[in-house]
Amino acid sequence: MTSAVRHPVVLWAQDDSDVFLTIEVPDGEVTLGEKSVDFVGNKDDDKYELNLTLFDKVNSEQSVLRKSGGVFYYHLKKVEDKWWPRLTEEEKKYSYIKTDFSRWRDEDESDDEKPAAPGGFDMSQFGMGGMGGMGGMGGMGGMGGMGGMPDFSSMGGMPDFGAMGDEGGEEEEDEEEGDDHE
Repeated sequence: MTSAVRHPVVLWAQDDSDVFLTIEVPDGEVTLGEKSVDFVGNKDDDKYELNLTLFDKVNSEQSVLRKSGGVFYYHLKKVEDKWWPRLTEEEKKYSYIKTDFSRWRDEDESDDEKPAAPGGFDMSQFGMGGMGGMGGMGGMGGMGGMGGMPDFSSMGGMPDFGAMGDEGGEEEEDEEEGDDHE
C-alpha cells in the first residue's frame, strides 16, 4: 500500500553569513542548487519530498551536509552576507518550516554570543537558579513563600462593610425610619 507524499519538518536558523537547516527523516537524499534545496526520503512506509526555493543564493561548494542519527543537518553558506527576512523566496507561511530556536541568533547579536543552554533557554537569567527544593519534593524547601499580603487598609475610600449586620433588612428599616426628608 502506497501512502501520499508528505513534506518533512524543516527547522531553520540563520546568522548574517549562514543558514542552518535540519530535516528529520532518516533515509533520503538532498540536492543543493544555487537557490534551491531538494529532498527526497523515506521514513517507515511514508515518502517525503521537499522542494524549496531559497530567499537568496547560497554557495553550494562551501556548504556542508552532515547526517547523524537519522537527521540531515545542512550548513548553507550565503553568497552575500546579509540577513534574510525568511527562508523561502515566496512570501508564504509553510506549516512544515519552523524556526530552530536552539540555533537562532538575532540580527543584532555579536558572533561571540552563544545560547546559554540547549534550546537557548536558561532559567538562571530570571534569577531562578535551578528551581531549588525540587529534589525529592521534601516539603518543597527552597521555593520560598509569598511573603504575606500587602496592607490594603491604607487605600482609603473603601466602605466599612463591618458595620453591616446579619439582619440587613431590619437595619435598612431603622435607617429609613430615622431618615427625615425635610
